[in-house]
Amino acid sequence: MLTYYSCIILISLTTLLVLCILIAENDRISEEYKKLFYLAYGLIGVSAFAEFLGIVMIGRNVPHWILKLVKCADYILTPMAGGSLALQMYRDERWNRALQAVLVFNLAFQIVSCFTGWMVTIDSGNRYMHGPMYFVYMAVYLMVMGLVVIRFIQYGNSFRRKNRTSLYAIMLFILAGTIM
Repeated sequence: MLTYYSCIILISLTTLLVLCILIAENDRISEEYKKLFYLAYGLIGVSAFAEFLGIVMIGRNVPHWILKLVKCADYILTPMAGGSLALQMYRDERWNRALQAVLVFNLAFQIVSCFTGWMVTIDSGNRYMHGPMYFVYMAVYLMVMGLVVIRFIQYGNSFRRKNRTSLYAIMLFILAGTIM
């Protein structure tokens, strides 16, 4: 399993690097807007790395609180990364406020859950299991991913037809990685 996750993290980080290069070379995007893309890609990279660390720590002799902290970071940063992409792709204040409210709710919920075991429980062998309230995270995650897909489509409609293909290919690549 570690080899599988190692490949996924390597592919994810390589893809993020390629996207950063594409953004850096795009002269039509302002430097300020480029920073937003870099921030979103950085959040995606850190959240992917937190997921990877959570897998690596299973069964290892590390304190339980470190594993809980890593999983908490994963459950906070993953929706936040998707949300940051969605927020910068399409400017609709109502949707953006709703998305921000969901992300703030998730942040607060995950921090509280870190102390209550709602999201993660850890057994004596240092293996984590999803807690009884994991469905809340999945609902937040699916809402954010759904919004990212909608925003990609809306954003793609502003492109010329020739350029939409690459945008949709990137979206499908991201979704395939997420599903895996």
